[in-house]
Amino acid sequence: MHRPDFLYIGMPRAGSTWLYEVLRAHPDIYVPPAKDIYFFDRYFDRGLKWYSDFFKEAGTAKAAGELSHDYYYSPEAAKRIHHTLPEVRLICCLREPISWAVSAYNYSRMLKTLKPAFGVPDDISFGEFIRLPQITHMLDYSENLKRYYDLFAPEQILVLFFDELGEDAEAFSQKVFSFLEVDQEFTHAVVGEKINPVMKPRSPLAAKLVYQGGRMLRKCGLTNLAGAIKRHPLFWRTFFNGPDSDKCEPSIEDKKYLRGMLEHDQPALESLLGRTLPEAWFAPIQKD
Repeated sequence: MHRPDFLYIGMPRAGSTWLYEVLRAHPDIYVPPAKDIYFFDRYFDRGLKWYSDFFKEAGTAKAAGELSHDYYYSPEAAKRIHHTLPEVRLICCLREPISWAVSAYNYSRMLKTLKPAFGVPDDISFGEFIRLPQITHMLDYSENLKRYYDLFAPEQILVLFFDELGEDAEAFSQKVFSFLEVDQEFTHAVVGEKINPVMKPRSPLAAKLVYQGGRMLRKCGLTNLAGAIKRHPLFWRTFFNGPDSDKCEPSIEDKKYLRGMLEHDQPALESLLGRTLPEAWFAPIQKD
């Protein structure tokens, strides 16, 4: 059966869609038509044959892999990945918590996924959102990564910072290419593009159709079709008007809450990674 050489394990809203498009463009790399297969966390019961079929078109690619950004905070996924793919290479990208939470909240509101994904009303405030147990769990970076470091050798894991992508997208992509042992000099127009921004849906019904339609296709085993539809320009023109200008502005209290979580996690995370966190993550919090 065909098995992937690498996995992007997380986190969401940290450049995974951009990275998917960059990897997809590289001639030495194969990724399936669908991003977010969710095999090791949601669909493991479908079996390895179902999963391996996603890579049957890899051909002579030097590296084949998939990107499912929820793996990183799933204990079950970590164990299953290690049991199934003990030699696999893992890629993770971390984002400064305040920036991440704002992006995740706005994206969830865009697709009206707060209720189905978190079991809370769509009109929940940002302050309530960041205090949900699921969100605090996702932002416990050291705990979520430690389970992978406990199972895999450090040289099998590449942890990047979202800041690095913003500062120099080409250098960011070269680090990934080097890790995957493919041509590092490859570049493509997509490297300089902004991918998967928060958009304004044409209507609440449009947002609901997008989310439920994607879930239905995945449940029916049509994951590649769901991915192809989502990437098509006509999809975005049909359901969305353009960038969403109605984005939340977190309060000072909410920013301090998130900063406190980061500062509590900092020693363990830096020890785990063997490097310091970006200085920008600790910039003074500005008043409203």
